[in-house]
Amino acid sequence: MTNNSLILSTAYLILWLLNLPPQSGLLEQDQRQGTLEVSINNVRSGNGTLIICLTATAEDFLEACLAVKTMDVTEKGDLQVYFEDLPFGQYAISLFHDTNANGFLDKRLFGIPKEDFGFSNNPNLGFGSPDFKDCAFAHDHQETSIAINLKSIL
Repeated sequence: MTNNSLILSTAYLILWLLNLPPQSGLLEQDQRQGTLEVSINNVRSGNGTLIICLTATAEDFLEACLAVKTMDVTEKGDLQVYFEDLPFGQYAISLFHDTNANGFLDKRLFGIPKEDFGFSNNPNLGFGSPDFKDCAFAHDHQETSIAINLKSIL
């Protein structure tokens, strides 16, 4: 038996003797979770819906959401949305302000967005969308806060 497996076995034995579940934070740290606060800045219109997409992989980024939050917009300015009980990990967020509440990001010719949008880490945009790695952030505390600035292309 190696030292690591002996230590792990001893730890499980102690937890069992103390009648504590293994997910008490002593062993399985990947099971920890917390709240992610997302501040959304520069909301220019007091109507429509914000659609916020949280992803955890490069494959899903801009394709599928691990979790989606929607928020009716009733005022201009800055807004907050919360993802609670979110397991610690690496994530990225994409969002848009659906001003006409049709459920889609309306686009112009060549796919240029008509509606305001944003990404975690507020990456500089050239031509096209950013990659997951440009938008990825670590959620590794009980409370993680990020800010996203809405952008528009006129």
